Amino acid sequence: MIEVKWESYCIDGGLEAQTTVEKVVRRLQRGLGSVVCPTHGRPPVLKVRGQAAASLNIEFETCCQVLLERTASRIHSLRSARRTSVAPGATTESGWLERRAHP
Repeated sequence: MIEVKWESYCIDGGLEAQTTVEKVVRRLQRGLGSVVCPTHGRPPVLKVRGQAAASLNIEFETCCQVLLERTASRIHSLRSARRTSVAPGATTESGWLERRAHP
């Protein structure tokens, strides 16, 4: 299960932001739901900041560099698989996730 941490709660438009984050989590859950740090046994955490859906900053927080690399690799695999399943001429998500390791 992907844990989500909200750094700031949305007052206006909070439902729209929450819906956006739920969509991101659903897309990532299948591919990242089983990723855990081999050393610390912790999963990556999806960290969300922002006041509205259009300005959300979404990034991963990890316990160490090893988990950061595993998470990044899995995201890359998910994005590659999505690109091959999208019809020609259609676009996929661009680099909307930052990755950051926090020891």
